[in-house]
Amino acid sequence: MDATDALLDTVAHAARAENIATARTSAAMLQFVRARREDAAAAGESRAGVEDAGQLACDEIAVALEMSTNAVQSRVYVAGLLADHLPTVAAAHADGRLCGYRARLIAHASADLHHETSRATLDERATPYAVTHTPTQLRQWLRRLIVRLEPEHAAKRRRDAHEQRGVWFTYGEDATATLHALMPATDALLIERELSMAARGARLTSNGQSDGRTLDQTRADILVGRLLGRDDAVPITRGAFHIGITVGAETLLGLDHTPGTSVDGRLALDPLLVRELATSDNTLFSRLLTDPLGGILDATELGRFPTAQLERALVLTDGVCAFPTCNASAANADTDHVVPHSRGGPTRADNLIHLCRRHHGYKTRGRLTTALDPDGTHHWRMPTGTR
Repeated sequence: MDATDALLDTVAHAARAENIATARTSAAMLQFVRARREDAAAAGESRAGVEDAGQLACDEIAVALEMSTNAVQSRVYVAGLLADHLPTVAAAHADGRLCGYRARLIAHASADLHHETSRATLDERATPYAVTHTPTQLRQWLRRLIVRLEPEHAAKRRRDAHEQRGVWFTYGEDATATLHALMPATDALLIERELSMAARGARLTSNGQSDGRTLDQTRADILVGRLLGRDDAVPITRGAFHIGITVGAETLLGLDHTPGTSVDGRLALDPLLVRELATSDNTLFSRLLTDPLGGILDATELGRFPTAQLERALVLTDGVCAFPTCNASAANADTDHVVPHSRGGPTRADNLIHLCRRHHGYKTRGRLTTALDPDGTHHWRMPTGTR
């Protein structure tokens, strides 16, 4: 390891020390707040008095650390969830393996669960996934897990959240504004897809060249044009919602309780919503039959390029680029042979991964290498030699 490579170790050690310090601070905040409440209870205060003591303790911390009281209350709330329900996650946070943000994501997910057995399962599974994935990937994984653990409560949470729907605006600098809209995720996914499809066509001039706008700029122009009824707006057609349902071969009889996921894996759909969408003519379902470990049952093809059916199955199971920290959609990525086809690598589910154009290029040029274990685990070797 040369001097430059050693700097990466310095970064990693510093980040771990920061995680440890964050965990110690949050734990101390919780201890202080609970001590204030216990002191008030011991002094014979009423329930309201005990609650006041706890709230005022958060104000004390906020003054001492020059933080907002809301920020202190949030950290104390998360620290309490970790201490009371998630001992494995709390330990990983305390020894620096888990950053405060990931710990907070897991803690908030536990608050959506109603049964201690479900929280115990979350506590057991969350840390191994969290320490090897980005926060965005963790958030999506948590959504899917929560629905699978307690599908009977997912529908009620969705209905409650739908009651908060609305549109609001934030006006910023330089005569710009941000439009916010809270809506059902199924509608948002369709709007996102249709805007992107319309934008790709709208950016092309009559000779097939780009008009110079980025995809995001064009999507914004189309959205504004449609809302304001401008004549040059590109029409948006009604889209179809695509659901992938992964079904274990040993649990086919339990289909009614199996949640669905959107094509890119970002959205978990509770069974009730899956049944509601099933009544729509514009919903496309893809069912994948898997083994008990979640792998696609073997499918091998003779050519270099997978058929549309195998490609669709791989998009649904991969969701995103296979590089550990990348969230680029598999639907827009390249299908790559782990063992190259030119060296005899089969066109088979266990030898195919999705890579975005950038990471595919790194792999092709040898800057990154990868291997795939029989259980589907990817091993990447970075430029520093780290595996």
